[in-house]
Amino acid sequence: MQKFLLLLLLLPSVISFSQPDGKLREKGRTKPLIDSGVSIKLKQLSDSVKMAIESAKTNVLQAGEKKELQESLERNNEYFLLEQKERRAKEKQAALIRIAIGIGFLIILIIGWRRKSKKPGE
Repeated sequence: MQKFLLLLLLLPSVISFSQPDGKLREKGRTKPLIDSGVSIKLKQLSDSVKMAIESAKTNVLQAGEKKELQESLERNNEYFLLEQKERRAKEKQAALIRIAIGIGFLIILIIGWRRKSKKPGE
């Protein structure tokens, strides 16, 4: 009997607080996800990207510009590798510090257990 009463109390609360379905409805139809303004902006963006790609294809680099570009790419690559090494060194140092702190806490824990296990008469 108690289970039946509990069910009668809980069932209306579950039903009343349940969420409606996630569909947005307007006069029986679902709303479109993208309205016309957003679709126009997306089309403009894709057109501008296409134009940039085509302009990059048409611009042919001179021989001197190719050499400068290659040197710039090499410098950027070297800088990137240097930054990566520095980041790895910092991560390694941080990991060692965390390990040392963990070992320190483990030692403190072991000392605490040993003190607690000693009898007061000893």
